Amino acid sequence: SQMAAQLEQLEAEFQAQLKASEEVKEANSVEKAQAHSELEELKGLLKTAQDAVKGAKVAKKTEVAKATKLQAQIQSLNSQLEGAKAAMGGEATALQGQLQGAV
Repeated sequence: SQMAAQLEQLEAEFQAQLKASEEVKEANSVEKAQAHSELEELKGLLKTAQDAVKGAKVAKKTEVAKATKLQAQIQSLNSQLEGAKAAMGGEATALQGQLQGAV
């Protein structure tokens, strides 16, 4: 009968270990699920950041294009201004020549 008592005790210990093992498995699967959802959240944040970077790059390209266009317009205006100055200078020189000739 002592053998039966030992067997019962061993079985009780085995059941306790089995239960503990199941609890650990359950805890692990909960942790895995949490880790998975955190990973998905991080992936989402990463994608948001990547989209923001892409957006910024596109915006920068647009700004650079606008700035380049403005620079070209400014250069064009400057050359027109230089041309006008040269023409005016030529007229002024001609006028000066006429004035000097008149004196």
